[in-house]
Amino acid sequence: MRPYAYQWLAEFMRRNILLAVLIALVAAATAVWAFLNVQTTVREARRNYLESLLAVQGEMVHAWIVERQADATLWADDSEVAALVSGLVGSRHHASAAAQRRHDAFRQRLAPALEDRNLAVANVVDAQGVLIASMIPEYVGRKLKPAVWHRLKRALEGESIFVGPLFEQDRLDGALVAHADQALVWFAAPVHDKTGRVVAVLCLGRHAASRFADLFEITHPGKTGEAYAFDAAGRMLSHSRFEKQLIERGQFAAGQRALGRLMLRPPDEDQGIRTGDDQPTRLVAQALRAGAAATDAQGIILEPYRNYLGEPVIGAWRWLARHELGIAVEISEAESYKPIAILNTHLLILMLTLAVALFLGPTLPAILWRRVVPVKSGQRVGAYRLDRKIGEGGMADVFLGTHERLGRRAAVKVVKGGLREEMHQRFEREARLMASLRHADIAAVFEIGNVEDGRPYYAMEYFEGESLDRVVVRDGPLDERRACRILIRVCGILQYVCDQGIVHRDTKPENILLSADAAGDLDVKLIDFGLAKSRDPADHDRLTQEVNLLGTLGYLAPERMRDPSDADIRGEVYAVGALGYFLLTGQEWVPSLERTGGEEAPSVGSRRPLDTSGLEAVIARAMRHRKDARWASCREMATALAVCMEAAASNGV
Repeated sequence: MRPYAYQWLAEFMRRNILLAVLIALVAAATAVWAFLNVQTTVREARRNYLESLLAVQGEMVHAWIVERQADATLWADDSEVAALVSGLVGSRHHASAAAQRRHDAFRQRLAPALEDRNLAVANVVDAQGVLIASMIPEYVGRKLKPAVWHRLKRALEGESIFVGPLFEQDRLDGALVAHADQALVWFAAPVHDKTGRVVAVLCLGRHAASRFADLFEITHPGKTGEAYAFDAAGRMLSHSRFEKQLIERGQFAAGQRALGRLMLRPPDEDQGIRTGDDQPTRLVAQALRAGAAATDAQGIILEPYRNYLGEPVIGAWRWLARHELGIAVEISEAESYKPIAILNTHLLILMLTLAVALFLGPTLPAILWRRVVPVKSGQRVGAYRLDRKIGEGGMADVFLGTHERLGRRAAVKVVKGGLREEMHQRFEREARLMASLRHADIAAVFEIGNVEDGRPYYAMEYFEGESLDRVVVRDGPLDERRACRILIRVCGILQYVCDQGIVHRDTKPENILLSADAAGDLDVKLIDFGLAKSRDPADHDRLTQEVNLLGTLGYLAPERMRDPSDADIRGEVYAVGALGYFLLTGQEWVPSLERTGGEEAPSVGSRRPLDTSGLEAVIARAMRHRKDARWASCREMATALAVCMEAAASNGV
């Protein structure tokens, strides 16, 4: 019957040309509508992408500046430094023996900071902008250039100031003795005398190329994107991703960097170095116009413009008025709007293919239609019959399955339909990592394969347990002894994983299953290695880099928020501490993203009094903001927890 229906429809269309034309017009209108909607969607997606990248870059820069401003304030408030500076301010003759003794004492006092805090130089400036003390003796008595002193003298009003990067010849008059061709970032803090009056400004200089500029190396969107900083003159204050091209064009000499030398303007004419006569790029010009109002501002440019290489790009910017600093993120037009270009070129082919698919779809192999149909209970996947669905995530479904020949039960995890190929690769990577581990408390992987439509799956050990978050939601906070036993087991698992050269990076209650037998013996399993990372550089691939910023905020170590690549055993220690906090209090502690000065977690005792001696201190140490203040390893933390349990047992707790 079906062939006759198709034959009748074809004859009808042949005889009714007008109807065919109308259908063609409707199809064309639909195609245009679809194109415009896709274009809008792609542009909105690019807007959100640029906004998120700019937000991450801005938070990293802000956190870095705030931490080092606090360090400058700490040294400015040092009683010995304040006394020496007060004496130098009161001395009329900087070359006198007494003044020389104070200079020597100042340099001796600040010497540890140069080494411990990676400082390049330190000096003190009086209220007239004259250097009255410096780690470089030849600079004492010199005066700062007016533009620099104009920014620094706000510290005389009690502010901590960030300035830079600057070359020394842009900061000081006269011949240079050190750091002549190196840009420095400066952190200035007021120095008070005994009466609390501000008498001078302490300035600490750091190498911009090795510290400040590194912050912008993390955010390199795609293959053509980059993040950079710029000043009020439109000068780049960080490294360029394309410095090799700039050197090949003759804009820099071999060995020179873009930091402080590259003016951000399109190369319509001969682009000199460290000059600012021509108009800057559209993004920089827009940021500087907004910055002229001396307030923070930001913007996004989705219409392509020419960058300093002359390439069409789109970008986003933020102006930090207090620091007189701009931050930008750019990515090429070709990479950004590639979906639109492809759609524009192949739109007609797509519509014809759709028309053919509508008529001939029922005759196509079922495998083409199954790609978007989820796997269901009762189906066969590999050697397993799927009995029932037991879990679901953003990327995969989990079924309880039975091996048809062996009768062995297993948890079968199958990727959902319609996902990108990159998700398939990430899923297979997770399975291989789990299969490489041999530990009683990590679910063993039995096999990995593909279902009929090509989606990957893997079968792993089935564990009849309940996730810790469900246990706590149902029963409330755990008793201290039970919580300690669970934490010791989790420490053992994570220590083993790290000893194998892998960092889990997603330890949280949802990923830990728990069961107990009639005797009360606990059994624990760690699951979900989707964010795991091998510490072997040879295993680092694009997929690993893309998940660097992911994780659950309540269990994410602070250093990973600042530097996503900073993942080691002490980050796992922090996650175990956060897990212990949750098990004992029934609440998660999430740090404030707006406070970047090193916020410490509240003590467990502030939420729930503990009977086990030392347990509160063990959890607190694991959750320290500075990772060098935490337990050095999960093994060390497990030992401390075991000591707490032994002490509690001996005291009858």
